[in-house]
Order: sequence, then C-alpha cells, then structure tokens
Amino acid sequence: MTRLVDYQNARYAQKYLDRLEKVIALDGAAHGYALSRETARHLALWMAYEDLMRVAQLKLKPDRWARLRAEAGPGRTTS
Repeated sequence: MTRLVDYQNARYAQKYLDRLEKVIALDGAAHGYALSRETARHLALWMAYEDLMRVAQLKLKPDRWARLRAEAGPGRTTS
C-alpha cells in the first residue's frame, strides 16, 4: 500500500484494494487464499510498475540522498 500511495496517491491505493476485494470474494480458504495472495502480489507490481523514468525519479528523491550519506558515515568515501 505504501508503495502505491508513493507511486500515485491514496485514491490510487484504494483502487488496488477495490480490485483485490473482487478477487478475494471469489477465492476461498480451502486453498489457503492462494489466488488472492498471488493476485495481490502481481497486481501491486503491475500497478506500481517502475519504468526507467520512475526509477530515476526515486533515485533523485532528497530523502534517498540523506539516507545514503548517513549510511556512508563521516569520512567514508564511495570509491
């Protein structure tokens, strides 16, 4: 859900839940909700497809740079 909200917004994430709810209604506990689990995974990946432009957008986020600096620590180089 967080990925979908970040990818678009909360309304888009709700659309994911609405779509998944239809599958869950067709599925059952007899098979451990296998259809629902697989659909949830694939639907989330499909709805938050990270093409080249999206990957670039994620890499340029300011919070990513702050996290990378913190991970590198003071005085450490990246060479």
